[in-house]
Amino acid sequence: MQHWRAFMAGKIDWVIAAAGSGFVKQMNAKIDGGIRHISFPNTPEALAKMRKHFPKDELGHNRPPRKGLTGVVEPTTFVAYDYHALDPQGSVERYGVQSAPSDAHAGKQLKEGGPLWRTYQDGKAPRETAGTPLPPWCVKYYKEAGIWPSN
Repeated sequence: MQHWRAFMAGKIDWVIAAAGSGFVKQMNAKIDGGIRHISFPNTPEALAKMRKHFPKDELGHNRPPRKGLTGVVEPTTFVAYDYHALDPQGSVERYGVQSAPSDAHAGKQLKEGGPLWRTYQDGKAPRETAGTPLPPWCVKYYKEAGIWPSN
């Protein structure tokens, strides 16, 4: 959130934010002239360059302008990546084990929670992103649920 505040204060020129999120709406209202999402080139070359740094991310979530997608002023290609809980201190292991099952099979409720979840897929284990491994409790759950990738 600190980078969003710096953006709104004019201290930095761009930020990463989810289309349609509350902070995007707040930034749009606060900044003279509003904000706009910048489209990523949807080409094999652009994907290859991105994957040098973010090997699990995807391109191709092209969204046309529509109500609720503040800042999407033209068809925009977004980057997509899986979100997952991080547990560096081991302090939320009990919570994580209890929440992973509901997260893995609660697509309807998650999708109703906001635009960040629109591409969520039930029964799909999250991938490690940007070299960040999933917590052991999370891997354990997805293996037991039979949805951990075998590769």
